[in-house]
Amino acid sequence: MDASGTSDWMVLRWLLLAGVLGALAATGDAAREASACHPSRLLERRINLDGDRMKEVVIAADHHDCGHTQFHAYVHVRDRCRGEWRTFDLQSDGEILRRFSIANADGLTKRREVFFVTQKLGPVASGIAEVVRLDDRPSGCANLRALFRHTPTDAAVQSFDVQLKDVAPQFPGLEVVLTEAREVAQRITRYRYDRKRDRYVRYA
Repeated sequence: MDASGTSDWMVLRWLLLAGVLGALAATGDAAREASACHPSRLLERRINLDGDRMKEVVIAADHHDCGHTQFHAYVHVRDRCRGEWRTFDLQSDGEILRRFSIANADGLTKRREVFFVTQKLGPVASGIAEVVRLDDRPSGCANLRALFRHTPTDAAVQSFDVQLKDVAPQFPGLEVVLTEAREVAQRITRYRYDRKRDRYVRYA
């Protein structure tokens, strides 16, 4: 093969290599775009919350589109009673699912409670945080009870967060820690479960 033929062959090899590298790059970009277009979360837990023989279904959803312009979040509890499914929406509709867990919050029963925080976007804090329990009723369907519920009402609060965790070992179960952020300050309020009142009460 003469020098001209060798040069043409080298050019062809470089063109083929460039084509392969370009295809790989396009595949990587497509994979990244596909990953970015699937940001939603849908969690489903089957667990016995009310003490009967049937497991309840707890659904926690956090949906938003690829452009992050549309948001929808919620937590629902589905309970089967007398052959039919009932859905508790917990008044949980929001735009962001900030927190979600199923835990033995009160520390006094074997049953677990559902804890969640959903929030709405905006310059003023908006959303809801709840610790809810399904109370069993031998003579009828389970009843939903909120052990803790918080919705911001102060226009000066720009954001809020609620955590369910053990911060006071002297109390049974888990405590609720509410954090409210204002323009120049932050306030933290703690709640513990009170057995007599069967709900969370402020203690600090």
